[in-house]
Amino acid sequence: MGFMNTSNKQDIVYQQFIKKLRDGVIYSGEILSERNIARDFECGRTVAKSVLNRLLTDGYIEELDDKTAGGYVILEYDEGAIKQGLQIRALIELWAADKMFDLCDKDLISRLKGFNDDIFRVIENGNLDDAITLNHAFHRLFWEMVCLGPLSRTLNGLFSDVVIDRLHSTVTQEMALDAYEEHKAIIEALENGDKSKFLDLYRNHILDSFSLEAM
Repeated sequence: MGFMNTSNKQDIVYQQFIKKLRDGVIYSGEILSERNIARDFECGRTVAKSVLNRLLTDGYIEELDDKTAGGYVILEYDEGAIKQGLQIRALIELWAADKMFDLCDKDLISRLKGFNDDIFRVIENGNLDDAITLNHAFHRLFWEMVCLGPLSRTLNGLFSDVVIDRLHSTVTQEMALDAYEEHKAIIEALENGDKSKFLDLYRNHILDSFSLEAM
């Protein structure tokens, strides 16, 4: 299964943008446009437009009245609000996992296995950044089963806001392999129809991933 399709390219560019913002490479007040996103992140205009829309939805940028200036301006970054959002995101994902269990079918299980196999492959190749991106896609399959639309986009943003940034700076190969093994156990519980075990495994996986206290 390939992971550099348009959707995943959007994820990668979005995450690269957030990392540059937090690293101080780009700053609040800077003007953005489809053209400079496409140039600076080496992507097409379609991907650039999608990334800008996502940054707008997630509150990182706002539209300018004067479109001739570029169209968007970067807003100030609020770490406290984003960390609070992380806790909300974890709670909502656990709710989504509970709801999606009864909707699970062979196709979803096959897709989850495919993403997890890709995660293992890129870990073996030493590409932890791609493993993180695929992990994001793995989790996104769960909540999109029950909450497409604005809620799904918000969840997507909350993941990228905190988890992606944290993982890019702290993840090790051992941690990535642990997540892969946890995914395998979660998928097995789904296949066996063991809802109690599935929810217990998923809950522990989420709390570990987000470094949160037990909820």
